[in-house]
Amino acid sequence: MEAYEASYFLDIFSEDGLEELEKYGTKMRNVIQKLIVLEMISVVASEFT
Repeated sequence: MEAYEASYFLDIFSEDGLEELEKYGTKMRNVIQKLIVLEMISVVASEFT
């Protein structure tokens, strides 16, 4: 297991690893932005009710 983890971390720092990390980061950003938008909509909606 530890050997796998070590190789995984080494993979992250390789070219492909950085690309994967970037994709993951972009997905996370998109999810967070959607949550923020939903939060804002619910706040605005509560102002009008």
